[in-house]
Amino acid sequence: MGIKVASIRGKAESVGVLSSLKGKIANLLITPPKVDKLGNTTMLEFGYALLQKNPAFTFPKAKNIKEIKVVK
Repeated sequence: MGIKVASIRGKAESVGVLSSLKGKIANLLITPPKVDKLGNTTMLEFGYALLQKNPAFTFPKAKNIKEIKVVK
């Protein structure tokens, strides 16, 4: 699974050569995130839940979230 930026544009702008060029430049500069098997399966299940119009979906707890405990 991979992620690429197709274009970068404002809401009112149409997709043109300049926005497409900005997307290609962004793809050269941005390191794509690694998607593990659990993440890929979760997104497929989430998409299926949307297709089935399920009222709820529970994502599994991500492994790479850093919990910060703040004592006030």
